Amino acid sequence: MGCADSKNIEVEDVACCICGLEDSELVFDLGKIKVVKCKKCGLIYNNPRCAKASLEQYYKSHYYPGDILCDAEKLLAVFRKNYHVWEKSISQIENSLGHVGKLLDVGSGLGYFLKVAGEHGWDVIGVEPDIVAAEFARTYFKLRIITGTLQELLIKEESQRFDVITYLQSFEHLPNPVTELKKVASLLNPGGILFLAVPNFNYLGIKVLRGNQFNIQNQTHMYHYTYSSLCHLLRKAGFKDIRRFIYWGGGRKQFGILGQTIQWLFRAAGISSEIRVIAVL
Repeated sequence: MGCADSKNIEVEDVACCICGLEDSELVFDLGKIKVVKCKKCGLIYNNPRCAKASLEQYYKSHYYPGDILCDAEKLLAVFRKNYHVWEKSISQIENSLGHVGKLLDVGSGLGYFLKVAGEHGWDVIGVEPDIVAAEFARTYFKLRIITGTLQELLIKEESQRFDVITYLQSFEHLPNPVTELKKVASLLNPGGILFLAVPNFNYLGIKVLRGNQFNIQNQTHMYHYTYSSLCHLLRKAGFKDIRRFIYWGGGRKQFGILGQTIQWLFRAAGISSEIRVIAVL
């Protein structure tokens, strides 16, 4: 969790990335960082937000510590336990695309999702800015991971095109989402799809805990999306066919049928913890 009220972080002021205006109203006061809502388009974002230098320092000290490879067996056990979660994502993508093909995962982390996708016949590659996480994925899953951002991939693999590009709990970290989406559009094959999974600002937990909820406190989350604001952003970047997933299963199996039913109801009501969408140009 990010320490949003830390006295040591550097912050920067930004305008709304959708409409370009600086006219906003306060939603949550987290100390140096504020969560605000654009008065014109309704986008919710951090302003001031954590500056680049402080973000880089936070990632180094909090996300994937350097000794993570010493806990490899524990991390592999987590992967096996949650294999069905990643399978659910792959199933959703395959049902939408109609076939397997080339898949790029941006913010691929430890490589769990890409490993499952590869085992289901996909030609996979990942982009991950964290050096330690990227090395774990290469070492234990034998995955092809480019250390860096989407820009590094554009430089190193300028001729690459993909059938699917995914952001699984990574899109909310991006400081310039419109610019990123335009890069995504240039990398998709005709008929290709963008698959996004982001925290939901309308989540019931945020309504209860307000500014104390994890996704709000996490200073690396630059934007706090609702389904409406996510659609607005995608359309601004040129995506036209946007579909939201309301799906059964994919969560913790120990919750049983009752738990799965409640999760489905939350998704249908738009108050689940996550939004999943597929977008086509």
